Amino acid sequence: MAHCRAYNGPDTPRSLRIVLLNFFLFFTLLVLMYAALAVSYALVFLLAVPAAFILVRLFIVQHDCGHGSYFKSRAANDWTGRAISLFTFAPYGFWRREHDVHHAFVGQIERQDIGYIDILTREGYLALPPLRRALYRLYRHPLVLLLVGVPLHNIVFLRIPPLRPRGFEGRRFISFAGAWRSVLLHNAGLFTLYGGTAYLLGGGVVFALYAPIIIMAWQIGGWMFYVHHHFEDAYWQGGEEWHPHAARLFASSQYRLPPLWHWLTGYIGLHHVHHFSSGIPHYKLAECMAGSADLQNMNPVSFRESLSGVWLAAIDPARQKMIRLSDITG
Repeated sequence: MAHCRAYNGPDTPRSLRIVLLNFFLFFTLLVLMYAALAVSYALVFLLAVPAAFILVRLFIVQHDCGHGSYFKSRAANDWTGRAISLFTFAPYGFWRREHDVHHAFVGQIERQDIGYIDILTREGYLALPPLRRALYRLYRHPLVLLLVGVPLHNIVFLRIPPLRPRGFEGRRFISFAGAWRSVLLHNAGLFTLYGGTAYLLGGGVVFALYAPIIIMAWQIGGWMFYVHHHFEDAYWQGGEEWHPHAARLFASSQYRLPPLWHWLTGYIGLHHVHHFSSGIPHYKLAECMAGSADLQNMNPVSFRESLSGVWLAAIDPARQKMIRLSDITG
């Protein structure tokens, strides 16, 4: 804790440089994509790939703003986060509060607030009737969940405010009215920005330019989030056995990627450090980990291991392991 505390809080000039660089790269790529429409849509799609990664970097800034770690001023964090949310499509206030719940209860079996991915225990899966088992297997298939489900949720379903207050009010950190206000104001901002741009450039042009960026950005983000919390030895406990400090350390992975890939994804692959100390802005995560041998050796997941980890879709509390559905018999 003492080691991580030394990295808490923003370096304001550095924060400003990073967010301005991200916006500069993002808008430059958008301009290049617009110019490429006259040449080839294949070129447009090719340019959308780096644009999607830069949008992921912008989302990590929004994410840090939600934690209050990007600027010293709460107002600066909130308004920067809201501005970026118009490009990420994630309503700042609503997403921030849901993410706070994720941090508070990560690794707790009883809670389904682990993000937007439902997960069952081995016994919970066996208790399902055959049809619901089949639907769960379909839902948890990587192609359905990551390629379709995550973009669909964040681009389409986050446009809809929660429909029932019952149960919702029981969540910590967020109110039913606050969620409505965040989602509806965000929708109004999206309508103004993209409606105005469509009026100037044409709806087809806006769709052709932005659809591949936002879809790929959420596919990348969904993949990263999945790897962060789906590895064989991920911490999962229930009841009184769950401990928040153990969960902060052992429920999140250290994704071992080349330096360029960490930069492209805002260093959020060093997720074990982030969950242990969410007050550290993303650009200090690598520095924090480099200064601690314990953090360097904790929860490593290689790229090859992450490819097989996408099939881990259930929890085996008895073995304290994440397992494949194909491993479940009974």
